[in-house]
Amino acid sequence: MDVLLITGLLLAAAALRWLPITPTGAEEGWWPCEIGFLRGGPTGAVRTALAGLHSDGLIKIGGRNIVRRTDRLQPPGGDPVQRAVYGTMHTPAAPRALARRPVLRRALAQVAADLTRAGVRAARWRRLAGAGLVLTAIVVALVLDGGFVLVAGTVCAGAGLWALSRHTIAGHRVLSGARDAFVGLLVTRSTDADRAELVVAAFALGRERDLAAAGIPVAELSRITEPTWQQVGSDAGFQPAGGHELP
Repeated sequence: MDVLLITGLLLAAAALRWLPITPTGAEEGWWPCEIGFLRGGPTGAVRTALAGLHSDGLIKIGGRNIVRRTDRLQPPGGDPVQRAVYGTMHTPAAPRALARRPVLRRALAQVAADLTRAGVRAARWRRLAGAGLVLTAIVVALVLDGGFVLVAGTVCAGAGLWALSRHTIAGHRVLSGARDAFVGLLVTRSTDADRAELVVAAFALGRERDLAAAGIPVAELSRITEPTWQQVGSDAGFQPAGGHELP
């Protein structure tokens, strides 16, 4: 009975954490920055946006990694984070300074909400409820004196659930599909447009090394997209300016 109760609590926590299995909406596809956010959080989305703007010739990199707009009048495409990054670039700035601007932080909060509604990113209440169930399972194992093996197994299972990324099963499927598309494009690229799409996809998926292996230079772009610059926000507690908190 003890084992069944603990197993039930852990399964309920896993269901809260991993479901749904398939995403809802976005039948037309995902913006690159949404993929970047799903894989790497807010910082991943901003890195992807910078890669996209640079590939389109809309920004250039100066000394001390200062980013500024080019003279091209072409507006960025429909990607919401690209538009927000470009919109905040009314004055040249380093990526760290751009990341603190309210317009961009509001856009990132909106992307987080959209991904949560689509079922590819676990909502905060689901993560907290799942953590509560895991803690309950551990307390039950201790109170019922289920023995070292049961307690240790419960703790390990709970730690595994807690340590997992924020993707639901649907989110993992979306990322898997994006990786497959990237590999296919890496093999078949034939035009400059394909190359630009490949660069953006690589930064969204964290596959920059594949570009270097394919002979595509990204050294300059890597200077402003290094993950070592200040994190835009963490999924653990990102409070953008204006109170737009990640769900």
